[in-house]
Amino acid sequence: MLKNKIKKLCLIGGLMMSLLPFTHTAQAADKELIVATNLGFVPFEFTEKGKYVGFDVDLIDAIAQKLGLKYKWRTMEFGGLVSALQTNNVDMVIAGMTITPERQAVVDFSDPYYQAGLAVLTRLKDEHIKTTADLAGKPVAVQTGTVAVEYMKKEVPTAKLNYFPEVNNLYLDLLTGRSDAVVHDSPNVQYYAATAGKGKTRVTGFIDTNESYGIAFPKGSPLVAEVNKALKELKEDGTYDKIYSKWFGKIE
Repeated sequence: MLKNKIKKLCLIGGLMMSLLPFTHTAQAADKELIVATNLGFVPFEFTEKGKYVGFDVDLIDAIAQKLGLKYKWRTMEFGGLVSALQTNNVDMVIAGMTITPERQAVVDFSDPYYQAGLAVLTRLKDEHIKTTADLAGKPVAVQTGTVAVEYMKKEVPTAKLNYFPEVNNLYLDLLTGRSDAVVHDSPNVQYYAATAGKGKTRVTGFIDTNESYGIAFPKGSPLVAEVNKALKELKEDGTYDKIYSKWFGKIE
């Protein structure tokens, strides 16, 4: 009799454990999640005709549909995104954020959803900068709180860094001549050079920093496992490839 009771308790316990992810998702579906980002990181998140658009925007929308979640956007400076997660003021962050050991110590990340590096951008007619070594002693525009800052401090410590909270200000600083170069995430730099910066700027080099972008969450968030599951399914059913091709071209 006692054995039967123990078996029943084990079965019930196992069933409850197997339902935990679904319970978390159901709880999340009952409220409107707050997804934070930093607009201006083209082509990941920016505004077009008053609407939020970009690779990250489409990806979050696909994840939300897959999980049946409701969400709203909150925009803020990039440097404040991690602290917003630490204080539980937002439920998740997607902003082309690189997964680093320092960030992993204070927030949780999804599986990587994009591989990137850094690129160097100069004015079109400036030919004196050809490698990162040429940035030594020169003014370089970087975005506060990014991997570019860490890279420049470590690899080109004599460069004079001009810090900006928003990406668009990096390019403006370059065009006005205050900075001789911009060091920033390669997809954004390439997109700018091919669009608004066409005929005025050029990409002079790429830096392989082995960067992986991830969606960030407060420590211990139950959403991490569910988002990872959704990402896996989106890659398997071809949805991820469609979103990628829309913003970056066909995947070879």
